[in-house]
Amino acid sequence: MNRDQCKQQLLEVMRTKLNLHHIEGLEEKMHLQEDLRIDSVTLIQLLVYIELELGYEVPDEDIEPSTFTTVERLVDFIATLERKDPLQAHAQSGMGDKV
Repeated sequence: MNRDQCKQQLLEVMRTKLNLHHIEGLEEKMHLQEDLRIDSVTLIQLLVYIELELGYEVPDEDIEPSTFTTVERLVDFIATLERKDPLQAHAQSGMGDKV
């Protein structure tokens, strides 16, 4: 999945699953806390939905606070998950159309 598709899927999860309706779009330079008003609890929920809705396994040892500062860093993180399990990523590549 390319970066734009990843951002679109993240946006859909944020709006539909986390009820963050104030988020109208995602730009890579946006800060999760300051710009999008995502607190630590909501961030944990987002990680759960990345697993459930996007089909990635998020290993506990890969969770670093610096990963979750901006949309760009979050998309980079998802890209690393995709590289670890390309078959799972391929199976989920159309997920954004279903949400």
